[in-house]
Amino acid sequence: MHEDDRESFQKEMSGVKRLNANRVNLSKKKPTILDLGSRSESAQKKTMERSERILPKDVFDQVDPREILCFKQKDLDSRIFKKLRQGKLPIQSSIDLHGMSVIQAKIELLNFIEECINEDFSIVLIVHGRGEGREKPALLKSWTNSWLKEIDTVRALHSAKAQHGGTGATYVLLNNYRTY
Repeated sequence: MHEDDRESFQKEMSGVKRLNANRVNLSKKKPTILDLGSRSESAQKKTMERSERILPKDVFDQVDPREILCFKQKDLDSRIFKKLRQGKLPIQSSIDLHGMSVIQAKIELLNFIEECINEDFSIVLIVHGRGEGREKPALLKSWTNSWLKEIDTVRALHSAKAQHGGTGATYVLLNNYRTY
């Protein structure tokens, strides 16, 4: 670089300030069967016991692949729920459950929600897919809907807008929300 170029560059950049990152990405690589198998038996057992304690339900309500999911705790401000439904609240983190077994999805979902609570996130996106064209359509969608309703820290949920996955994804409002 010539000295003139360097000086011009320095002059142009003199008032520029470095931006600090303001987001944390909790997205993880999807676990494979090998990943889950490599964990110790006791760790797997402990995780499953925890998931059964939190989500004892072993049945779910089957939903249609294109059905809009909707749930709100009674004491939630309807204005906040409206913003959630409209996709107007900023998504702070997301997880994609595509391709996972029901057991893997349950474990990953519980871990994800726990991490989000610990990170003080309040608006998250769960991508579960619609499962159209499968032998059991909307299987993960149906289970995810049931699990989320059983988790105490979930205040509300609603199917996402098209740009975020439509009925193959769900916005979730967690306990630690703030007024937006």
